[in-house]
Parts: sequence; structure tokens; C-alpha cells
Amino acid sequence: MTRFQPFSLAHSLTVIALALAIAAVVAAGRSAQRYGTERRFHRIMGWTILAFWIIYHAYSTLTTGFQWTSSLPLQVCDVTALAAAFTFLSNHRLAQTMAYFWGIALSSQGVITPDLSGGPTTIDFWGFWLYHGFVVGAGVYAVAARGYRPTWRDFGIAAGIGLLYAALMFALDVVSGANYGYLGRPGSSQPSLLDVMGPWPQRVPTMVGLAIAAMAMLQVPWSIGSSRRKRSLQP
Repeated sequence: MTRFQPFSLAHSLTVIALALAIAAVVAAGRSAQRYGTERRFHRIMGWTILAFWIIYHAYSTLTTGFQWTSSLPLQVCDVTALAAAFTFLSNHRLAQTMAYFWGIALSSQGVITPDLSGGPTTIDFWGFWLYHGFVVGAGVYAVAARGYRPTWRDFGIAAGIGLLYAALMFALDVVSGANYGYLGRPGSSQPSLLDVMGPWPQRVPTMVGLAIAAMAMLQVPWSIGSSRRKRSLQP
């Protein structure tokens, strides 16, 4: 129980529990809308995520020490966690766009192939899954409770920010030997898609291309639905 094993029964049960927790937050948000307490609920959720973001990184720094190559909050999930917080604290479309495309398409990879070593008896385990629950769940909440409906323009914004992020993190990783965005040489400590993408740095364009494709796949159903609605309204 002190070690996490990817693709195990414990992993599957944890993912199911995470999905149920996200569904519960969506249900609570919808209930808050009906009872007129939505604003209070959103403030509580948003500030909770921000507080957890601070605590999560402070704990990591205190337990492992600060290192320029690993301690900065520059991973995809770290950036998306801030968007998740502002998805609740504001009604800004950019925050919802980032939470949806980066949270579901990109950060969900941390749920599927967790870069985690500690098991359920460790603080690291609970911190990791709570963190990713917030990150992935905010995108789901934006669609299921806040009525966010992405467009190809939103996809373009999320993809453009993603390309800029990849360029900056790759340059930082090359110069410092870090692994921000998993765009550096080390890759992942656990089995992941990186294992089948070839050696570094040749795998980097593939990673970026797959990330853009994953975000595009999240937009396709909405575009199909919009086209069908338009056709149904035509005389």
C-alpha cells in the first residue's frame, strides 16, 4: 500500500472514485443554481483550489527541497489548476477554455498514466489525486454546470497557448536539464505514452502533435452538434 502500481485494481478504483467525486461536484453546482447559492459555491470551490495549489507545491518543496529543475509550478497540470480555480471564481471564457481543453485533453493523461510512486498510505498519493481531480473536474464542470460550449476559436486559443507553452518549456528544459511539460530528456518515471514515442528530442514534435489532436477531438462533437442544430432550424 506504500507503492502505487499503474493499471492495477487500486488504480482503476481510484479513477472510478475520482469520476464519482467530479459528478458529485457537478450535481452540487447544479443544486446551488436552483437554490440561488451558486456564487457562494463557486467562491468556495475556487478558493479551495487556489489554496490547495499553494499547499501542494509548498509541501513538495518542504519535503524534497527546492530545485530549479523540478520545483517551479510549470507543469501542464500546474497551469491548468490555476485555470480551474478561475473557472469557479470568474465567468471568464479563457479560464473555461483552458480548463476544458487543457484539463480534459492534456491533464487527464496524469490520470491514465500517473507519474506517481506513493500508494494510498502516503500523503503524496492523496495530494496527487486531489490535485488532478480539481484539474480535470473543472473542465467537466464548465460544460456540465456552467453551460460552456467550446468553439473552434476556443480550440485555436487553447492550441496556440499550448504551442507557446511547449516552445518555452522545451527551451527551458534544454538549457537547464529540467523536464517541465515532460518535454525534457528524462521523460516519465512510470509507464506512459512517452515510452512509445521514441528517443528525446525526436519525440517532442509527436507529443505536441498528439496534444493538439486530442484538443481538436474534444471540439469535434460540439461542431457536429452545432451543424445538426442549424440544419434542423432551416425551413
